[in-house]
Amino acid sequence: QTCALPIFQEIKLTAAGRSALEGLTRDLEARTGGTWSYHTDRCQNASSQHLALLYRHDRVRLTHVDTDPTIDPTAVRRPNVKTPCPGNLRPALAAYVRSLAGGLDFHLVTTHLDSGRKARDFNNRRAAWDLFEKVVEGRLSRMADTDLILAADLNTMGSPAAGVLNGAAERRLLDRKST
Repeated sequence: QTCALPIFQEIKLTAAGRSALEGLTRDLEARTGGTWSYHTDRCQNASSQHLALLYRHDRVRLTHVDTDPTIDPTAVRRPNVKTPCPGNLRPALAAYVRSLAGGLDFHLVTTHLDSGRKARDFNNRRAAWDLFEKVVEGRLSRMADTDLILAADLNTMGSPAAGVLNGAAERRLLDRKST
């Protein structure tokens, strides 16, 4: 049994990166007998880090796929500029997932929060966590299903400069926030 929906982070969408992703889907098809597809975020800088959802097209359907910059606290909102990635950090990549076998459907959101132990990095992570509610609201406005899975790299490593000594302390802060 193979996973029907692996999530990738920190991939490149350069020509070499896209070629490797295409090669991976061909290899998975040969090994599993399934049909594989993928969606990536729509950020335009091919050499920056991107998010991707790789899935078995013969087992699940992905709809309402969006690159959502709402989670990036550095996003500069410019009313006349339409770009899926207006800030310095990664957006969220989200989709509505429906099992072709029936019964299972949910929103899936992935993101990769700011890495680093500087106070700025920690503050960006904390601000992104606060913005996650807006991402959820946006998802629910498109598809009224409250089942939602967040599969993300939260980079909970702490920041002594911000008074959070280590990753465990940062995770405790996030645990309190999510309850």
